[in-house]
Amino acid sequence: AAKINIVRDVGNETFNILLNYYISMLKPDVKVTIEGTFKDDINISPLDINLIIGNVLKNSVEELNKSNDDNKISELHIIFQERYVRITVINTILNEKSKWIKGDKEHGYGISIIQENVRKCNGQYEYKIEDDKYIVVITLRNEKNTI
Repeated sequence: AAKINIVRDVGNETFNILLNYYISMLKPDVKVTIEGTFKDDINISPLDINLIIGNVLKNSVEELNKSNDDNKISELHIIFQERYVRITVINTILNEKSKWIKGDKEHGYGISIIQENVRKCNGQYEYKIEDDKYIVVITLRNEKNTI
């Protein structure tokens, strides 16, 4: 198995592996900004983290690597609170007709996995396009389910 070099550490082993794997896939001209922490002490399973974050980062990397723009950016912002965690991923897009945004079969499946698992975690998945940037905001509850 390939060893993932952990260069960026946000505080959660599963998230770190995904983040560093996908950063390593980016072309070197992408400016990457990462802010915040995603603690290990969270009531979300590593599998759900993988399915949600892995698909968001995969889509972002694929879009960024298609572009020849000189000002490509990828930003990750994490706000970790006692009751919720909010993850925002921002990246430049080629254009608003991007296959990722329109949800072609390849990306549509990944987006449906994100939506399904965010719902399972009692969270919200939102996205918008603003100033040639695709912005994904995922809010997940960090509470034990009470019955």
